[in-house]
Amino acid sequence: MPIEISKAANISPGTGVPTAEELAAINKFTRRELTTEEVYTFSVVLCDNEIDRDNEQFTPDALRKLAELFVGTTGIYNHNWNAHEQVMRIFEANAEGVDGEQNSVGEPYVALRAKAYLLRSAENKRLIDAIDAGIRKEVSVSCSIGNVACSICGKAPWTDGGCLHRRGREYDGKLCYRILSEPTDAYEFSFVAVPAQPAAGITKAKTKPGEPGENMEQEGIMDEKALREQYPDLIAGIEKAAADAAEKAAGETAVREERARLEGIQKLAAGVDPEMVKEAMFGATACDKAAFAVRVLEAEQEARGKALKDLDKGLADSGAGDVGGAPNGGATPPAETPKKSFAEQAAEDIAALKELNGGAN
Repeated sequence: MPIEISKAANISPGTGVPTAEELAAINKFTRRELTTEEVYTFSVVLCDNEIDRDNEQFTPDALRKLAELFVGTTGIYNHNWNAHEQVMRIFEANAEGVDGEQNSVGEPYVALRAKAYLLRSAENKRLIDAIDAGIRKEVSVSCSIGNVACSICGKAPWTDGGCLHRRGREYDGKLCYRILSEPTDAYEFSFVAVPAQPAAGITKAKTKPGEPGENMEQEGIMDEKALREQYPDLIAGIEKAAADAAEKAAGETAVREERARLEGIQKLAAGVDPEMVKEAMFGATACDKAAFAVRVLEAEQEARGKALKDLDKGLADSGAGDVGGAPNGGATPPAETPKKSFAEQAAEDIAALKELNGGAN
């Protein structure tokens, strides 16, 4: 999978006035023919084959391929991929060497140099003045690299069975750095306020998909602001994933709570008016188990009250209410038979036994 790369570079001094050949190259990207008076141009060194402070290096072939890819790319501010931030465009790029100059590992030095243009408009005047004054001179470029290899073993990092060497360290006296080759795309170049490296050097922030903060192994832990500036897409992806997970969890919780509510009502639904159950579960006044229980009790109390009223009305209609409350309609009850004493009852029981035995004593 291609790796996203961004590097800082510098604007080279120039006249700002395009030649006839440069104007012809510029007009290949315009909808109408621009004139010399309408255009401001400047030159910039995008990157080179020097080992940078992140211990990475473009190959000369990579630089030559990037020269092709960067032609026509837009220039913006702070890598803000917003159409309103487009202010300039590269119209020419070349990978060039300098006679006799070598990089830090003794290889012929090669730099990717480009020319860009912008309109001489009132809106761009401050930018042009800042470029001419040397205030705006650092730019950062973004591209995609198809291959990364270790300078010690030649293997690719981040892969199973891949390189285990740590860039920036020496192994048997040789510095470990990563070699960047096979570029696949060039995205944009951007004015930045503070590059991560000195003006003479190169800076970049690189993130391999699935390997967040890969540069931290040398630069240490970053604070939130630095992470957001250097890895905006990664941070946005993390925050979106967290928001999606929270939304999913909230949805699952809501489903569990709704299922528990319905089950609670169903447990109390036996013998209850089906319409009352339906309203409690799905109606405009849907409620939970506790509220449903209150409704059931209130309905039962109301039913009992109605039954008592109906009973009173029935008694009144039948005339039964005029009947006295005394036993036997108020008549005097018969006198109770006096209770026998224990002795009397015992004597009667003995006499009965004798009679049964034929009068024997």
